[in-house]
Amino acid sequence: MNFAYESTFSHNDVDYSIATMLRLIDKEKISVTSTSLSSLRWALDQSPLKGEEHEKRIEDADMNFPIIIGNLPGRGSRVYIFDGLHRANKALRANQKNIDVYFLDAASVEMCRV
Repeated sequence: MNFAYESTFSHNDVDYSIATMLRLIDKEKISVTSTSLSSLRWALDQSPLKGEEHEKRIEDADMNFPIIIGNLPGRGSRVYIFDGLHRANKALRANQKNIDVYFLDAASVEMCRV
């Protein structure tokens, strides 16, 4: 896994480190599971991925890597996409029903807070 990945997921002015999530996935040996894209539809519908740059990134998305999803601390059971919006959009456009994911619970996500 690429632990040098310097991206963050932001929600309500709180940032979460994707590199820390990847280290946690590796350290805790979190398994890849499959989830339905329909359960992530709300996040995909709100996606800010618009314009030529994002269209190219969706087209070029490498589907060999699972996306990272999970719950945010204090936000109940709603599942967020932390990393992999381009991959999830590509899967949706290809009419896939499911996508491979790493799932992080709220306590794990809190450990990734910047």
